[in-house]
Amino acid sequence: MIDLTHLNNLSKGNDAFLKEILSVYLENYPKDLEGLKEAYAKDEWGKVRYYAHKMKSTCYTIGYIEGYSNYQEIEKIIKEGEERERIAEIIDSIETSTTSVEDKIQEELKKLSD
Repeated sequence: MIDLTHLNNLSKGNDAFLKEILSVYLENYPKDLEGLKEAYAKDEWGKVRYYAHKMKSTCYTIGYIEGYSNYQEIEKIIKEGEERERIAEIIDSIETSTTSVEDKIQEELKKLSD
């Protein structure tokens, strides 16, 4: 689900840094996902693109490759202006996997605290 290799390389063994990044993800990601859903519901394509780009970067940082690909696809759809209804399907897919990602992050945080 997530691969922390990139984040571990960035942290250079600094567990406090890892904890901070993972904690920020848990705090901000649900809010950003809600912002994305709200922007989509209101056809605010600039905001949809903003959230997709922001969340894509976040997913890359924590090694959530499926999420990264989903947000990349949303950006592509917005850029091309086609198949915008497909974004709803992508958001549903993201929501389905979010709990698993959050659970994995909680496990990692517990390991770092032990």
